[in-house]
Amino acid sequence: MVFTLLAAAIMASIYYNSRFGGWSMEVDTAQQSVAADGIVATGSLEHNHSYNNGYGYGALLAFLSYLSGQSIQSIQLFLAGSAVIVVLAAFLVYRELLESSAIAFLAAILLLMQPDFMFYVLRGSHESVTWTLLLLMVFLLLRGSDYRERPSRFVFFVLAFYLLCWAMVAVNVYFSSSVLSAFALALVGGWLIKKMIKNQRVDKEGTPDVLRRLVFIVSIGWLLVFLFITYIYEPGILYYYTFSEMVDRIGILFFGAQPLGQPISYSYYENAWQSRVAYLSLTGLQWIFVVSSFITWLIGLRQIKSLAGKRLLLWLFYSSFGVLLVIGVVVDFAGFLNTNLQLRLFTPFVLFASPMAALLCAHLFERLCNQSRRRILLPVCAVIVAWGLLASALKTTNDPILGNHWFFYHDGELKAANWIEEHIQYQRIWVDTRPHLAETFHFWQGYEGLSTNKYEFKKNVWSPPTYTLITALTKLRSDRVGEILPATNDKNLIYDNEEAQLFHRRPETSFQK
Repeated sequence: MVFTLLAAAIMASIYYNSRFGGWSMEVDTAQQSVAADGIVATGSLEHNHSYNNGYGYGALLAFLSYLSGQSIQSIQLFLAGSAVIVVLAAFLVYRELLESSAIAFLAAILLLMQPDFMFYVLRGSHESVTWTLLLLMVFLLLRGSDYRERPSRFVFFVLAFYLLCWAMVAVNVYFSSSVLSAFALALVGGWLIKKMIKNQRVDKEGTPDVLRRLVFIVSIGWLLVFLFITYIYEPGILYYYTFSEMVDRIGILFFGAQPLGQPISYSYYENAWQSRVAYLSLTGLQWIFVVSSFITWLIGLRQIKSLAGKRLLLWLFYSSFGVLLVIGVVVDFAGFLNTNLQLRLFTPFVLFASPMAALLCAHLFERLCNQSRRRILLPVCAVIVAWGLLASALKTTNDPILGNHWFFYHDGELKAANWIEEHIQYQRIWVDTRPHLAETFHFWQGYEGLSTNKYEFKKNVWSPPTYTLITALTKLRSDRVGEILPATNDKNLIYDNEEAQLFHRRPETSFQK
């Protein structure tokens, strides 16, 4: 069972890394790379390009780079696709929550089949570490409650829990505060249920012990967040301004008349995929699992008087992260920084939605699967799993067969960037219709080689840049989605390597270059 799970996770990681031969990039990976490279270059956790939400992931990359002698970029590309660690941690937690290895295995497989979760843990950003830490914290919380009568072991689990909690805060203080908010909601929900139904099974199965520990966890956790932001990591002070703006935006949404617009993610499939059918075919199973988890939640709500122990905790964690996801949707519609918060909060929600969906799937299979139906149901389930894993891989990489939002780039584009850096300084250069190429260049330039030029990716009709870079991949993608690229017929071609051409605006006066 574990070997099968490992094989599936390894295959997902290998596919993600090899689909474009390692030539893929997105915004967060580039930002984390520059931040980590800055730690190596300056010898300090804080520098001009520090990651505002925490230094943990950058420090990990810098440490591994120091040990191995490899560049930050090489280490980061190697770590990208670390789904194996996340999925194994999830399996350990699910086995504790569900008290069944078989259903835990099914829940972990469902996790691999959800592309909007896999993308965030496969790319070279902090989230694979962040959510692994969350899973390990939940594991220590659950397993530690089994040793409350053995103080020496119980203290070990408590200390390990808070050590991981501090690590999560250091990696990303924003997501850590979200996790602590979810724990707080679970605490409130658990005590309300206990007071309302007075369930004696809850007392017998140790749930109040975990709920009492959540009081300390939330209190100490928020103290760690406060200390980290206020006294330990100066760039983290931006958290206060971010939170303040979030509240202001939500206030405008509910009490103001200002039109707020629609977040990018809600119209995502319209321009990022060949068709709605393509998008839904790749994500359909994911939404079926989400609906299944909600059905399980409704069943649990109906049977709330009989819920106790770890099943009740699973129900509470699912509820609390579900509330945060709803808040994320509200914040996104409020136009908060246009960050598509609901997609980011979907990741921890899925961690607890998968075991909820697995419970319903296991129940239905048990009800439907007699001896005569087993010959039909087992092959059907195998086909569904195979398609789910394939669809997840295609969606995670935004495969150009179906997708228009490409992450891959070409060696010719990097050669053009190198030429630009050797011959041009302190100039504005248009490079693409989106930030993809600019972030790719920043990733490979690193902290010390960070460009003095300003790479632009939005069309500015009032003040067009002096230089325009047009690449073969940019042309292909713009033709597919119907985007109009800047005109180059009035510009001089000053560089051409067949894959990329750089144009210079013709001087209109003797004072222009």
